[in-house]
Formats: sequence, structure tokens, C-alpha cells
Amino acid sequence: MNGLNARLLAIKCYINILSKKLFIEDSFSILNTKVKDEEIKEDDISFIKNLLHQAIRNKFHLENILFQNITKETNIKVVNLLILALCEYFYLNTKDYAIINTYVEASKKLNLTHYTSFINGVLRNIFRKDKTELFQTPIFPVENEIYNDLILSYGEQTAKNIYQELNHQKDLDLVVLNENILDKDFFTNKTTKIFNHLYRLNEYQKDVKTIAGFDKGSFFIQSFSSYFAIYLVSNYLENSNSIADLCASPGGKSILLNLYSKKNIDAYDISKNKLLTMEHNLSRLNLNNSIHLYQKDILSFENFYNYDFILIDSPCSATGTINKHPEIIHNKTLKDIKSLAENQFKLLNHVYQNTKPQTYIYYCTCSLQKQEGEEVINKLVNNKKDIKIIPLNQNQDINHTLKDINGLQTDNIFTKQGLLRILPHHLFGGTEGFFAALLLKE
Repeated sequence: MNGLNARLLAIKCYINILSKKLFIEDSFSILNTKVKDEEIKEDDISFIKNLLHQAIRNKFHLENILFQNITKETNIKVVNLLILALCEYFYLNTKDYAIINTYVEASKKLNLTHYTSFINGVLRNIFRKDKTELFQTPIFPVENEIYNDLILSYGEQTAKNIYQELNHQKDLDLVVLNENILDKDFFTNKTTKIFNHLYRLNEYQKDVKTIAGFDKGSFFIQSFSSYFAIYLVSNYLENSNSIADLCASPGGKSILLNLYSKKNIDAYDISKNKLLTMEHNLSRLNLNNSIHLYQKDILSFENFYNYDFILIDSPCSATGTINKHPEIIHNKTLKDIKSLAENQFKLLNHVYQNTKPQTYIYYCTCSLQKQEGEEVINKLVNNKKDIKIIPLNQNQDINHTLKDINGLQTDNIFTKQGLLRILPHHLFGGTEGFFAALLLKE
């Protein structure tokens, strides 16, 4: 497959991601079909995936450069083509002459022949300028409603800190279950122990399956934020006889619940395919007998009375994971946030209504939006007399614990109510944004 066809496929995927509000990975289905039909090679797919991730991640910056160098409105297809061309120049270091030749040819294949001279001229004009100077000023998405919502919630400077951290690819965090079967090369100067079982592989770009010990189940992927959220309730888990994880896929928190409780976990999810993937992961980790999987629609299930501790990792906007999924900031709207928050309250309230007294309910999301966190919790607590917040920072050893976290930049990770609110810049090198609240039904 030649370079022109790779770019044509990349342009098609890029348009689909933005117009159909797809996750980047979901847009790759067209590539997998092409591989199956032997139309493209694996090397081409790696290039296309990298190009798409970089273009979506740096879309605001690339648009700023582009729109400073065009004086009239133009076809959206032309804009998308130029964004990918500029991405190659600024982030993939493709030679300028190769970019011009390839994308001019691509415009012809896309029936944009009328714009070929325009595309040629715009690219040549930008490529003549000082590359470093164009990179000097950080760009913040001031017209993006998700970003503006962060400003309203946290203030302008904190919103900038959040965005700058989210706009970098995060290093790989792993929970190590068995250090003895890891390759000695795992513990190098590029590996950092963050806290307890959690390690970080710095600047790791390879497939995680290539790490020695993967097949033997020595570790699994989990962010610091999620790991620490479960660690915080380890005492409650130890004292619980029966534990459930609702909306359990992909399964990392179920494993942590098992790790810290030393008890079997009942894990529920509505998706059969996600549970099959989870079953495969549990088999690799030799945990099939410790974590039991059930396919259920939680809103139609009313039998939570047997559980002492219930984790609700609620479906959310996932704005705290923009570092891994940069398309989210482009594809999510405040209307989406409102709808999700309504569903989250519905789910939380349903579980509350169908649990026995003295049950702990642990509500979590990987969203930065307070509508999906604090507001959901307060809506329930303020309207029900028999449920209260258990502050997650009330443990007398909490300050000592925070000092043990390698790279923690602040101890201000709890709200005044004792809710966990981790922001991406709270950990050196970044982490997922995360919210957690522990409730007790009295």
C-alpha cells in the first residue's frame, strides 16, 4: 500500500470520529476490514493510528495555526485534510515536500480538485514560517463548552492545568500482583513505584502484552486514580461479607475489590461482549474462581439486599480520561453531561432503594464534571434522610498515606465533604481525573 492510500484512509477515519462522535478505536473498524482483505499492512495501520491520535489530541493547536493562515471560509473536507497534513509536519516530522505532494494528490482523489491550488498554497505558506515560533504559545480551547465548564467548576488557572496535563499522553500504570514472575528488566530507571502495588512505566509505547509476565498474570493495567479510590475503602472491604461491583467492565476495580477484601466478588455488567473480554482477562490473572460474572441490566434488577458493600462505577462522560481518549473533548457536550447525570442519579437512587440498612454504596466516575459527581451525590443525600456521606479522609493515617504516594503534588484531593476529587495534574506525570463518594444507608 502506498502513502497516498494510507492518508486517504486516515482522512476518512478522522471525519468519522468527529461527524459520528466515535471513539478513535471505533473508527479503526474500517482499517481492520482492509487488513482482512489484505489491502493494507500492519505498518500502515500503525502510522494511521498514530496520525489520528496526534491530530485529535492537538486539534485545537493545529486549527489555530491553520486559521491564522487562511483568510476565507473553506470546505470542511479541505479543513480536515489540512489538519492532518499539518499534524504530520508538526508532530510526526514528515518532510514538507512529501506532505505537499501527498495531500495535493489526496485532494484529487477526494473530488476536491477545485481546491488543489489552495491546499498547495496554504501548506507552502505555513511551511515557510518559523516552526518553533508557531509552537510558542499554548492554546486553550476557550470556545469549547466542556473546557468552559471546567473553568466554572475549578477556576481558570486550574482548568488550564487540567487541560495541559490531559493534552499529554499518559505513561502506563500497572497493578503488579506478583513481582516474582516479572522480568528483571521491568524494574529499570523507566519504571516508577507510585504506591503499594502500583507501578508506572514511563514513556512506554509498546504493546503491554510484550512485557514478560503478562501471560502469567503478574499484572494488569489500572490508573493511579482508580487504584487509590479502592485502596481508600480497603478497611470497609475487609469488614464486608458480601461485595458487588456494578457496571464492572473492564474489570480492574473488581480485581482490586478482591485484592483488598480477600473475598469473592459478584461483578455485573449489561454487555455480554464486555463480560466475555473481562472473563478472558480474569482467566489470565487466574481469578475466575474469585470474581463471578453476571449479565444484568442494573435498573431492572432489584436484589441487592445480600450485599454489605456495593461499588457503582457509573457510566459517565469520561472527561477525566481525555489523555487516553482525546476525542472526548470534541465529541461530548453539556447536553450529553446533563443526560448522563440524570441517568447516574437514576442508577444510584435505584441501588439505594434496593439495599438493606447498613450497606455501603461507593459511587465513582472518571468524569471531571461536577454535575456527574458532587451534584449527583448531594441530590440523593439532600432528599433522603436515611443515607449519609462517609468522609474518605477521616482515617487518622490519611496524611501519612498521602506522603507515601510517589509524585503526589497536593494533599488537596478531598472536598470539604470528604469526597475524593483527583484532578489530572495532582500527580507528577499526570493521572486520570476521578471522583468517588462513600455512602452509608442507615
